[in-house]
Amino acid sequence: MIRIAMTKGRIQKQVTILLGQAGFDMTAVREMGRELVVTIPDDLEIIFGKADDVITFLEHGIVDI
Repeated sequence: MIRIAMTKGRIQKQVTILLGQAGFDMTAVREMGRELVVTIPDDLEIIFGKADDVITFLEHGIVDI
């Protein structure tokens, strides 16, 4: 399982496009609503947060990217 942290908005849209082009099914991200943690069937977990939270997740090893 690879965990990715990112902010919502522009970065989310760009990463969704890139991962979709790489072959991942990004339907769960496109239809997530207010969810903050989304699991992609191909062993990905995406955690959404504010910019400061994303840095904290990385510093504490909660996410890989």
